[in-house]
Amino acid sequence: MKSTFNAHDRAYRPNLIEKLSNYPVTVCGAGAIGSNLVDGLTRMGAKDVLVYDFDRVSNTNQGTQVYSARLVGMLKYQALISVVFENTGMVIKGNGFKITEHNVERLLSGLVIEAFDNAKSKMLVNNACEKLKLPCVHVGMNVDYAGIRWANSSYNVESGDIDLCDYPLARNLVMLTTAVLSETILRFIDTGEQNSYAITLKDLRIWNI
Repeated sequence: MKSTFNAHDRAYRPNLIEKLSNYPVTVCGAGAIGSNLVDGLTRMGAKDVLVYDFDRVSNTNQGTQVYSARLVGMLKYQALISVVFENTGMVIKGNGFKITEHNVERLLSGLVIEAFDNAKSKMLVNNACEKLKLPCVHVGMNVDYAGIRWANSSYNVESGDIDLCDYPLARNLVMLTTAVLSETILRFIDTGEQNSYAITLKDLRIWNI
């Protein structure tokens, strides 16, 4: 059977797989958004990926995150490295450091994806990326809403009222947000575009903000 891969590559975005494979990406947080994002990006060809998370996989994470029952109790960054290797044969990097004001600037590099679930950590990453002049995109969720925003000096932290990572019915919002975030990252790597989006499930809308 004749392969259509080359035809698709020429028609869609030439050389994007190569660009993605060589672009350094730092993911802060390996929970619902972070774990699914890394799983998706590496399946698409990302190779230079670094993940930070000091939390451990729990039984309640299985509804919204990529971790199976056998990984419960493992540090999330280590579990995600295992998942990626099992799915793609690729070895990514990770660390269980807790990001603080004392280490944040030396831990970040490349394109930074901030997927933490608390306001303090979000702002630490935002301020460090601004100082280091690193591109950074924030992502957060709250009930039926998700926001994807590129960092800048006027960035306002959006802090949700509840943690959706342990709520299995949040899976649809997680997967939809992750897909939009992945495409946002691909467009940035390909063209430099920095588009921000809002997503709601109640009226099922995705729009530029």
